[in-house]
This record gives sequence, structure tokens and C-alpha cells, in this order.
Amino acid sequence: MDLLNEMPVLQEVLVRRRDELDLIKRYSYNTLLWTRAATYSWRTHHNLSIVSLRSSPQPFGL
Repeated sequence: MDLLNEMPVLQEVLVRRRDELDLIKRYSYNTLLWTRAATYSWRTHHNLSIVSLRSSPQPFGL
């Protein structure tokens, strides 16, 4: 019968764990999105600068 008295405490611990996991998942997902966005913008910037270098007139008639 001792287990019945412990049930609310166990349930509270489980709920708290689930909330923590939810927070961790949300945080890691946001981090993933931010890294992806940063990588994408860096790539775009990189590609644009390469394109602008190619399209700029070459010195010394090369």
C-alpha cells in the first residue's frame, strides 16, 4: 500500500522529466534551425561574392 502513497510524487517527477525533455527538444531544434539559417546565409554570401568576382572586369586583359 506504500506504493499508492508514492504515486502522486512519481507522477510529478515524470511530468517534470517530460517538461525538461520537451524544453531540451525545443532548444536543440531551434539551435538546428539557427545553424542551418547561418550556414545558408554564409553560403549565399559566399556564392554571391564569387559571382561578383567573376563578373567584374578582369585587369590586364586576362
